[in-house]
Amino acid sequence: VKQQANLPAASRRFSNVAKLVINQMQAELDAGRGKSVYRTYISVLNNTLIPYFGRMNVDTITPQVMTQFEQWREQKTNKPIPASTITNHNTMLNKVFEVAVQHGWASREKLPTLTNKGRKSDVRPTFSLPEYRRLVQRLRHWHKNGRTERTRQMRELLRDYVLILANTGMRHGTEAQNLRWKHVTVFEDNGLEYVEFYLHGKTKPHDAIGRAGTIDYLKRIHSRTEAIKHIDFYDMLKQKLDLPVFCLP
Repeated sequence: VKQQANLPAASRRFSNVAKLVINQMQAELDAGRGKSVYRTYISVLNNTLIPYFGRMNVDTITPQVMTQFEQWREQKTNKPIPASTITNHNTMLNKVFEVAVQHGWASREKLPTLTNKGRKSDVRPTFSLPEYRRLVQRLRHWHKNGRTERTRQMRELLRDYVLILANTGMRHGTEAQNLRWKHVTVFEDNGLEYVEFYLHGKTKPHDAIGRAGTIDYLKRIHSRTEAIKHIDFYDMLKQKLDLPVFCLP
């Protein structure tokens, strides 16, 4: 309510509506409820959409205006724009339109329908099984050749990082970065130990089960981490510590 009160009721300026959207997303991030992609959306509004549309009233953004924006965007980057970038732009434009319509500052019927003709991203090739086996075999000894202690530590961590991601389906980036020891649970089935991970990143939170043996990679990281290596591995998991799994000693 306070955020809405700060915005003049008669204002239809894009920058004002966009700042209201930013405030809403930032409030959710601050409360721990916001999606990690909100940071990207806030950057899109601040760095691209507000600089271009900021002084316009939302209800004056027509298909012709959008065509001019698309031409400006292409000239600014001087290269084909990825479809993912245009998706982010369209998502935030539609959000601004939605808020403007909700407050009576624009009519949905008069606002443009957004399309995406951007360049599709190249699909990353997968590893073949022989390539994966070669990678794992090389990682086994690669860390010993590091010139400095820090390099050796990073290579040791990379080995376990690769093995854990490959054996769980965990996404690199935010899912791995957000993983804490409190998100790790060990259970037994038919005499084998398995690990369950609670993951959250760009997609909604979900669980992942590691293949048998994944626990060994976690134990290696635990044995190198100064803050917890003095605690028994299983006792440490029971403490549900808010410490990152993937970290240097």
